[in-house]
Amino acid sequence: MSRANLPRYVERADNQSMPTPATLRNVTTYFFPVKSDIRRQQALCDKFLNAPSSGLASYRAFFPQVFFIFNRTGSVSSRVPKARDQGCFPYFEAGIWIPLVSVDRRGPFPVADRLVLFPYYMFATSSQAIVSGRDEQGWPKELAELTIPTNPSVADLFQIRPTLFDRFGGDVLAQAEHLVQVIRIGGTSSGAITQGFTEGKAALEALADLVFGGPTVTVPGLGLALSVVDLLRKGPTFAFLKQFRDVADPRRACYQAGIEAATKVDRFRWAGLLGGRYTLDVKTTDSHPLVSELGLDARTFDALRGFFVEMDFTLDSGVTRWQAS
Repeated sequence: MSRANLPRYVERADNQSMPTPATLRNVTTYFFPVKSDIRRQQALCDKFLNAPSSGLASYRAFFPQVFFIFNRTGSVSSRVPKARDQGCFPYFEAGIWIPLVSVDRRGPFPVADRLVLFPYYMFATSSQAIVSGRDEQGWPKELAELTIPTNPSVADLFQIRPTLFDRFGGDVLAQAEHLVQVIRIGGTSSGAITQGFTEGKAALEALADLVFGGPTVTVPGLGLALSVVDLLRKGPTFAFLKQFRDVADPRRACYQAGIEAATKVDRFRWAGLLGGRYTLDVKTTDSHPLVSELGLDARTFDALRGFFVEMDFTLDSGVTRWQAS
């Protein structure tokens, strides 16, 4: 079915599903790389991206770290004319992103053709951000209370407080509790910025060096070197499983598709390495088993380094890579 033959979306005045492309302004993003087991990453990638596609998608985990991210967004607004005229809203966001490569297997040899980020966990303070993300592209967002510093010079404490089930059970009540805390270690430079960059390429090179150990990474098993700086300069691309539960049989999905959405940096302000070192505290719960699912290395929780970027960017409309029939 061509899109011209699709039924019209029925709009409401109070509709919280904001269509993309969307413009996000005055965004401050904090990154904390954390060591993670590639095999656990791949298991999640297979479960949520590869297996549902029945062979149409092939994503591969390649790097032994995941990114704990925290965003402060000054405003987000749709670029679709009617929705754009409705206004904008601010929100906070946090999550855990897994870096992947998409592998093209159509030729005689598999080729890693693009770097993507798989946002396995996402938390937001705004119902508009949650509904918009889930409804259109498949961002796995949930509501949470978030503590995110107002600016990098006071980056001492980050917190994620969603509704949790400590242990699953028929009579267990969900509670709002701290799931993740990232805390600057006292005496390690008071959250000051050790190095700042006002030019985008220099910032990306510093980020690539901090996270990947250099400007390129080699994909295991494919022997292919990817330029991290070149890929990130364009803005990262995100990969999702978009699905809706069937109303009659809740074990099945009435709609399921693999979606990718690209971003574009509109204005780079500055970036830098956060001074000092940080500790990571993660609560173990049945509803959010972060450590076991991601294979996090608890031995590294007391020696994290942080990086920040301040920018404006555009989240593009998504692309459907496959759709279940």
